[in-house]
Amino acid sequence: MKQDIYQKLKEEIFLIAELGINHEGDIDVAERVIKGLKNSGASAIKLQSFTPERYVSASDAERLAKLKKWSLNYEAHKYIKKKADKAGLAFISTPLSEDWVEPLASICDALKIASGDIDFLPTITAAAKTNLPVIMSTGTANIKEVDAAVALFKSAQQIENKGQLQLMHCVSEYPAKIEDCNLNSIPFMNKRYGINVGWSNHVVGPLACYTAVSLGANIIEVHVTDRREGRELRDHALSFEPQEICGLVSELNSIKSGLGLLTKCPTLAEQENTLAFRKGLIFSRDLKSGSIIEEKDIMFARPATFFSSNKIDDVVGRTLCQDVKSGYLISEENLA
Repeated sequence: MKQDIYQKLKEEIFLIAELGINHEGDIDVAERVIKGLKNSGASAIKLQSFTPERYVSASDAERLAKLKKWSLNYEAHKYIKKKADKAGLAFISTPLSEDWVEPLASICDALKIASGDIDFLPTITAAAKTNLPVIMSTGTANIKEVDAAVALFKSAQQIENKGQLQLMHCVSEYPAKIEDCNLNSIPFMNKRYGINVGWSNHVVGPLACYTAVSLGANIIEVHVTDRREGRELRDHALSFEPQEICGLVSELNSIKSGLGLLTKCPTLAEQENTLAFRKGLIFSRDLKSGSIIEEKDIMFARPATFFSSNKIDDVVGRTLCQDVKSGYLISEENLA
């Protein structure tokens, strides 16, 4: 699956459906979402994996209690991995505590480093040593912190693989406002590091995703849920439901296909239509054979079949070899 990921990144949008902890500890919810994503165009399903006591301190007792209920054990991860394989989805997870990097490496097709761990050496170095594709989110980070994280990751790699690290621009607000997204960070970081930069979406709706792809993002991560209504966890409100993913992926790939090359050139269809769209030279009045063509004898109209409008100097001063009518194109057949 690793090579499939790299290949898909080159060809089309790699959409990660981030279930995270929206399953709220219910493995049936995870399975239901995965079934809903089958044939949707989504590329991967992603979880968040952690040991609660190593993720949230005891001082936040209420949150810790919830995370204990919502965490999945390793056997549950293996079960979800099998369901993902069956649905044709890559299986990715974010080790939110460093002790999960090693167990995830044996079952995941890629790992995700959370924005909150952009400066956390244990997870970054452990992930780099797995030789799996690693996606690093950059929410809350300034550019010096991203520089340091990228350098740390590369220094920890055991096998040099330029395609191994992918970055994600991210705004760590839930939900994020589109005006706060600074999506130009995507081409900025792509140029700075020479690696893929994607978009981890926390904006309600698809607008930021469309913009990110138009700015060069090949990886898009969106939160998914089995249902938004009647849920308390904040991530549900900004999540897509499985039946909405197919349309999103189709639209994102259409945007990507429309970007083309970083140049300006006419399409094949345009090349065929060029002369029809551009103005050529026509006679402004009836003239007799033997007349010397003057500038006042020439006007402009489509198409540019024989002489384009900027070739007037090639015609002025030449002699007609036949009678001509006003409004007709000037051609070499008219000229001696």
